[in-house]
Amino acid sequence: YLRQKGDKGEETAIRYLQRKGYAILARNYHIRYAELDIIAKFKQTLVFIEVKAYDKPQFIHPLEVMTKRKLKRMYLAASAYLQDKGITNTDCRLDLIIVYRDKVTDHLEGLS
Repeated sequence: YLRQKGDKGEETAIRYLQRKGYAILARNYHIRYAELDIIAKFKQTLVFIEVKAYDKPQFIHPLEVMTKRKLKRMYLAASAYLQDKGITNTDCRLDLIIVYRDKVTDHLEGLS
């Protein structure tokens, strides 16, 4: 059930991103201890995106979803992706997209 909900949330996020002009490069990029839900390009920036999907109301701020541990794992996975693809000298950022009942409710750009 959780994987299905996550996949559905990612599909919603992808449609949202494509409407905003993002090119989707990859989904579910895995390294040993981390995963990137979506990798996209927006203008000249590579964007590594975490998607959180909910079907019940959440009473926490979206940034509370991103723990230091989760951010560190995103950085590791993003670095591995760049190395795997031989990408250097490119602007990159980490984003968080919150999907609630098949609608993007928050898109936080440039997490740190």
